[in-house]
Parts: sequence; C-alpha cells; structure tokens
Amino acid sequence: MVLYDPKEWWKLIFAFHKSDTFRRNLPGIIGVAVFTGAVAYLENDVLHVDFKNSTAIHSLVGFVLSLLLVFRTNTAYDRWWEGRKLWGSVVNDSRNLSMKIEAMLADTQIKRRFAALISNYPKALRDHLRGLRNHEDFSTIEKYDGSYYDTAAHLPNAVCLALYKESNELLHKNLINGHQLHMLNAQLQSFTDTTGACERVKTPPFPILITSFLRRLFLSMCLPCL
Repeated sequence: MVLYDPKEWWKLIFAFHKSDTFRRNLPGIIGVAVFTGAVAYLENDVLHVDFKNSTAIHSLVGFVLSLLLVFRTNTAYDRWWEGRKLWGSVVNDSRNLSMKIEAMLADTQIKRRFAALISNYPKALRDHLRGLRNHEDFSTIEKYDGSYYDTAAHLPNAVCLALYKESNELLHKNLINGHQLHMLNAQLQSFTDTTGACERVKTPPFPILITSFLRRLFLSMCLPCL
C-alpha cells in the first residue's frame, strides 16, 4: 500500500513520473507522439493536404473514450478496494492466530516458531504478488531456514504448509486437542483463500465481449475517414 498525504496537492500532481503506470506506458506514449508528428509533417509540409477536419468525429470518439474511461476507473477502484479488504483480512487473521497460539500454548520456543511463520506470510504474499522471490527479510527458524524457501515454488503456500505442519504436530504431541486444532484451521484456511483472492485481483482478464465491441466501434468510426 502506498502511503501519501492527500493534502499535498503539488507533490501528487508532479510526482506522476514515479508511478508504475507512467513508466509502463512511456514507450507507447513516445511511439504515438512520434507517429502523429510524422503524419502531421507529411500532411502539412510534404503533401500539403487541404483537408478541413470535422469536429463531429472528435466529439463521438471523445464520448466513447469517456465511457471506456469511466468503466476502467470503476473497475480499477473495485480492484483496489477488494485488495484493501483482503490485506485487512491478513492483518485480522494474523492477530487472531497469534492470540490463539498465545492462549493455547505455554512453550516459548513453539510460540516463537509460530510468530516467525505468521510474520513471514505477509512478506511472502507481498513478494509473490510482485513476482519476486526475496526471502532475505524473512524470520528464519531451525526447521524453516533459507533453504526451505529456496526450494518452494509458491512462497505463500510454503509458509501456510509450515503452519499446517506445526499445528498438526501440536495435535500429535497432545499439546492441543481436536477442537483447538479446528479453531486454528479457520485462520490457516483463510490465509490460503486470501492468497487465491489476491492472485485473482492481480490478473483479471479484460472481458472479450467488451474488447471486441470497442475494436469494432473504433474500426467503424475510422473507415469513413479513409
């Protein structure tokens, strides 16, 4: 989550070059600018085309683009809000699981093991969603050191698997009963559900119906201009 002060107007206005969207779209922006500049140069200075541009087509295109912009803005806000709720559930599940472990167990070493794994889960999910495999800031313990995370294909699931193993081991050692394991399972299952939901929010496919409709609409508007 990006922390910012909404009262700093000038910083928010002139800090657009630091955004990921601007950096990703910068090559396309430069390409479109070069292409339109070349077309304008050929039309005005080389071919000397005397063509009076109509404003009706611009109004129509602007109306369609405004609808598309509203649709994409609403979709982006829905994704942002759902992601915010999912990260809130990570915080709540981490706190609930920590308090349950604190209340059920008396062994300090086992508590530290669970604390390390619980703190590693948000970091693993963060790096996984960013396409990274960095576990240098993870809290390492005897059974789950750097080599454990190096061999893991899915870091968040690897952390959840370790939590499941530790919880199951507590049951076999009679440190907790079946009812208490069921209580811990609620938070452990929520961790996995949150991971899948975050992956869904990260890569939503653009509906093919809307994509095909927009392409046909733009094509129908451009053909009369040819």
